[in-house]
Amino acid sequence: MTGIHTLMTGLGLILSWSRAYCGWVCGALVPACLLITLQVLVFTALEWPQWQRRTVAGVSLVWVGLLEVHVWSWFWVGVVRIPTFVLIGLGLLCVLWVGWAMAFPGPLQHLGQRAKRGQMSRSRSRPSMGGSHDSEAGGVAV
Repeated sequence: MTGIHTLMTGLGLILSWSRAYCGWVCGALVPACLLITLQVLVFTALEWPQWQRRTVAGVSLVWVGLLEVHVWSWFWVGVVRIPTFVLIGLGLLCVLWVGWAMAFPGPLQHLGQRAKRGQMSRSRSRPSMGGSHDSEAGGVAV
């Protein structure tokens, strides 16, 4: 019985600290969740190996989980405001994006292939530095 009491006291202290420094916690967790979710999407589009995408997705879920625990601690003490619902929605959106990228990587990979083809075709259409001069640029090759 003492072990559970000690665990709950420690958890209560951590959540109390989280609420006391809410601006800092949210100021770190919100950008971290968005950036690592974006990283999962980019890694999927660039067709990185499955184990690397799964690792980044797992880290993403840890960051989102921390954000959600922080927000739910506010509900636990009875604070119900618009930012709590917005942050819960943001966390849910990040989880859905990561889940979609892991379950259905095809559309993102297709988008990545199209972007690569577009980049290669643009690089082929540019003149080289010693190529023809553009009259609009005042005689300077662009």
